[in-house]
Amino acid sequence: MEGSIVRLSSCMVLLLVAIVHGGCGDDEPPPQDFPCGGSGGRRCDASPVIDAALAAPDAAVPDAPPRDASPPDSSPPDAFISQQLAWWRLEETSGVADDSAGAHDASIVGSVTQGVAGKVGNGIELGGTGHLSAANAPDLQVSTYTVEAWINTSSPNLQWVVAKNPTPDGFNDQISLFVTGACPSGATCTGLPTSGVAAGRIGGCTLGAERTLFSSTRVNDGTWHHLALRLDAAGTVALVVDGVIQAAATGAVPCLNTGSISIGAWSAAPIVPPFLGRIDEVQLWGVARSQAEICSDAGGTPGPVDSCAL
Repeated sequence: MEGSIVRLSSCMVLLLVAIVHGGCGDDEPPPQDFPCGGSGGRRCDASPVIDAALAAPDAAVPDAPPRDASPPDSSPPDAFISQQLAWWRLEETSGVADDSAGAHDASIVGSVTQGVAGKVGNGIELGGTGHLSAANAPDLQVSTYTVEAWINTSSPNLQWVVAKNPTPDGFNDQISLFVTGACPSGATCTGLPTSGVAAGRIGGCTLGAERTLFSSTRVNDGTWHHLALRLDAAGTVALVVDGVIQAAATGAVPCLNTGSISIGAWSAAPIVPPFLGRIDEVQLWGVARSQAEICSDAGGTPGPVDSCAL
């Protein structure tokens, strides 16, 4: 019925225009059909059109064709984009490490070799005397997050991949993703294995409140491994290695702090020497990503029961 009303309004407008301009007198040029009343149209006398429109069923007058619709927006919603807080792709051959997702460029501290072959394009190589540092910012003080990185190391030592902690106390860790190994001189490594497995820790801000997780997979074997630490709003923390959740715990409380984010070192770097090996594609998200999403970042295909086929 909507299409009929549209055509009825058009006919009335045209009828009024014809009356104002003198109707269809003898001195006027031959009348032309108004585009109303169906395929035949009508001349000046529009009353048959009005009668037909009122009397005809809805199906008798087809609806006007829809206007051209705008093409669908294929870009992701802003909310999804904002969840990625930082992405250090480490493609540079010199200079600061650009943050592709935000404004958290990382500066070089000590000796860092850039432009080496990474997991995806270029990466960085650390020889135990340097790391990258991104200054603290309000949006990096997150209590729900996922941190991810590719690593390749064969070092037998305890070494950090990504950390956010301004003190030499593990219970102050807001973010702590590392590889276990031999404890360095002067450090206390109580409860940490030396087997070269991946590890993640949420500090809790007080001694004894830490949640520390260890993987079942050894990752200091000289091949690339994808590591991720995920913390959700309920306080459940999970350690994901090569797309598979290998350890989880509840009751985790992040210790929000003003420390910088260190890539390749603990924030209290003098206590634990920097990383030995290569690091690539470090990402920080302000959301607890799903196992399937992490699996995809690891280059795998998510499967049933949190599996990941690489």
